[in-house]
Amino acid sequence: MARCEAVGLRFSGIAGDPDPVALRGLAELVEQGRLRVPVQESFLFECVVDAHRLLDGGHLQGELVLTV
Repeated sequence: MARCEAVGLRFSGIAGDPDPVALRGLAELVEQGRLRVPVQESFLFECVVDAHRLLDGGHLQGELVLTV
């Protein structure tokens, strides 16, 4: 948020409750190979700081995944 304010922008986060039916439908599409989610890198949860650094750097080519 501070980076946004530094360049005169305002950031407003959003949150929502996941729709279990829609998520199940998306999971089925992934399993069928009809929906691809590009993953740039996976991180162990203990390395969440490294994931945030990469995210803050911008220019991602895919999603970042946290695993336990």
